Amino acid sequence: MTDARIHRDIPRPDPALIECLRGIPVADLHDEMSALEQRVRLMAPAMRPVAPGRWFAGPAVTSFNPPGDNLMMHASLYFARAGDVLVATNGGVAFGALWGGNATQQALRKGLAGAVVDGPVRDTATIRELGFPACATMVSVSHPTKELAGTVNLPVTCAGVVVNPGDIVVGDDDGVVVIAPDDVPRIAAAARARAGRDRALQAAVAAGSTIFEQMNGAATLERLGLRVHDGAWSPAARSG
Repeated sequence: MTDARIHRDIPRPDPALIECLRGIPVADLHDEMSALEQRVRLMAPAMRPVAPGRWFAGPAVTSFNPPGDNLMMHASLYFARAGDVLVATNGGVAFGALWGGNATQQALRKGLAGAVVDGPVRDTATIRELGFPACATMVSVSHPTKELAGTVNLPVTCAGVVVNPGDIVVGDDDGVVVIAPDDVPRIAAAARARAGRDRALQAAVAAGSTIFEQMNGAATLERLGLRVHDGAWSPAARSG
């Protein structure tokens, strides 16, 4: 490919931004994004955790790998630093595993925060046993070559989201979002406020209220012109 290129490093965000996000669920971060951000910053639902139960966040070290090959992933893993999240893609093609047990062991030794793979991974039992936070769009043992040119630390599209090197990637069991560093303080503060509102809602429900009451659902039904009918539905009530 004529545009093959490798950059050794990424624009590194302030580590305080990662701490600002620590422990915030992906759902809360996503809910507090703008409508446009919600559509362009949430990876496709096919991106699922290989080892569930692990939250992660870190700056993106990116690679584009020609389908069937994972040389660029290994180059990006070589250049990555502790705390980084590897973002590897082959365009979502189902052959040539991009990530596996050997890469996981190296990532753990380097102290990486996680890996996000748009394409196949393998050795999933090993990844789960090691407890490494890896997400992928598919699983396949398909053997990859290690001989094709691609890119490292240039923008890539991963599971429908454009990821720039140094963007902050956050993942948990619900999915993966990508946040530009400049947007982290705004989104993190709003997400923490949302968590506080959720705690208040949960306390009200525990005290005997309902979510419908707390969201003022009756008023919303009235605004929509929806009438609540007494009794059960019957054929005679079809036109009612």
